[in-house]
Amino acid sequence: MQTIKEPFRSFLLLFLVALGFFLIVATGDSSNKSAPGTPPQIRILSPENGAAFDRNNTISFVSQITGSADSLQWSSTRDGVLGTQSTFTRNNLSAGSHTITLVAGNVHGANSASVDITVAETTPPSTDPPQITLVSPETDAVFEKKDLVTFVAQVTDVNEGILSGTALKWYSSREDYLGFGTTLHVNFVQTGTHTITLVAKNNLGVTNSASIRIAINPEGNTPPDITIVQPMDGAKFRTGELVTFHGEATDKEEGTLTGNKLTWTSSKDKQIGTGNSFSRDDLSKGTHTITLEAKDSHGIPGVPAQITIHVDNTPPVARIDHPATGYTATVNTPVLFIGSAHDEEDGLLPDEKLQWVSSRDGNLGYGATFTKNNLSVGAHTITLIATDKDGGRDIQSITLTITP
Repeated sequence: MQTIKEPFRSFLLLFLVALGFFLIVATGDSSNKSAPGTPPQIRILSPENGAAFDRNNTISFVSQITGSADSLQWSSTRDGVLGTQSTFTRNNLSAGSHTITLVAGNVHGANSASVDITVAETTPPSTDPPQITLVSPETDAVFEKKDLVTFVAQVTDVNEGILSGTALKWYSSREDYLGFGTTLHVNFVQTGTHTITLVAKNNLGVTNSASIRIAINPEGNTPPDITIVQPMDGAKFRTGELVTFHGEATDKEEGTLTGNKLTWTSSKDKQIGTGNSFSRDDLSKGTHTITLEAKDSHGIPGVPAQITIHVDNTPPVARIDHPATGYTATVNTPVLFIGSAHDEEDGLLPDEKLQWVSSRDGNLGYGATFTKNNLSVGAHTITLIATDKDGGRDIQSITLTITP
């Protein structure tokens, strides 16, 4: 029996070896990424679906291909064929909505993938000027001639962000160009008042400027002392009331300062006067911070003096009851004048607060009622002026004619 089984076993072993070799040849390399006889599988990695770009942005087109591809083509619904590579860039897509499609194919067929993107018109650069903030020193600061004065600024531009370096140039009204940059240190040669101007310029050539005043005090010079004598701090006035201002400024080297060396300003009405004394009856209603400034002959200011005053009054309301406008009378005929004025604070104004004036005959008289029989021949503008005790006034007018 053994002589029969041994040849059989040898035959079976040879058969199995041959079968294994046949299977290896038949199945081929199992590492292939796609089955033979199928189109390539594709995927768009960039741009992402829904992405938005500005016109002239550089856009990257990147694909992932599985399997063999004999042809590739990218296209846009707005711009047509874009490219034939698996990876490339473009920066000239037209503005609008695009559907980007990639088609890849081989002898067995083709597949496609699409994404939607938006390309916006490029936003033109803003022509707004740079914005300047002068951080230090404060305006009207006083320095000694030996001092090293430090200037600091912050400048921003809507297109470029923070500006610095030679984009920022500093000038003095007395010494011209000083230097550049956000921080500048200066030893001044000229004493007196300097107007310091910073000029900022962006890459488009758009400029802006900002200025402050400083004073460089000569060695040994003493700034003036300043005092407001009148009105008193906290004083109250009615609208239209005459307000008298008086101040004094004395300088150690020059004595009493006068004229334009003294300047008065109001927080509501800006500059209201110069010199040691003046009066105003037209201050705005409200609270005023009154400031008196004085400079010596070197332009060196003293510490400003300040007070607060209040202007608050409702002027009266005048009314002419007779004659009516257009009234006509013959010469030497008595003309009856009737009028009144009511004030919110004072009530009905007395006769002495009611003045009647003719454009031809001047002052006619005072009072709520009176008669005039000697008006001159011709056309008259008759004006009733009502003044309350605080100086508030109202004016009403009519016209009348006196015939021969």
